[in-house]
Amino acid sequence: MNRYNSQTRATGGYYFNTSSWKIHAIEGEAGELPGAEGTHWVRLAAPVMVGVALLLSLGFVLFLPAIAFGLFAWVVARGMGRGVKLAAERLARTFAPGWTPGEAYLARRDETPKAERSPETPESLEALRRQVDARRADEKAASKKNG
Repeated sequence: MNRYNSQTRATGGYYFNTSSWKIHAIEGEAGELPGAEGTHWVRLAAPVMVGVALLLSLGFVLFLPAIAFGLFAWVVARGMGRGVKLAAERLARTFAPGWTPGEAYLARRDETPKAERSPETPESLEALRRQVDARRADEKAASKKNG
């Protein structure tokens, strides 16, 4: 089998492209082989060309449905994987504790009843607490006046 480059003059007959698996027929005495530079063609005799064409078509008939079934199975599996991932994330969110940053420390008011306060509170802390309460009352009064 002789190899021919594309865009060269060749005698009439059937030529097989080794890179794209195409068959090209040159009618008449001579013609030019199509394709980009560097593409190789092999000349085929007519009986060999019929055999090659049958093998190529048999490959399409056998493998195209198999590829379609495989692609369908891949899409279904990918969709099921996404569903499982989403269900796992929702389940994890259900059992995860809620995160409330600063809930205990930034409340701005003491919600413990006064009777439960420890009697051992030093006088300096009580004075500080009274100052803070007075300033808060002043802030509330000023904000009511301004807004």
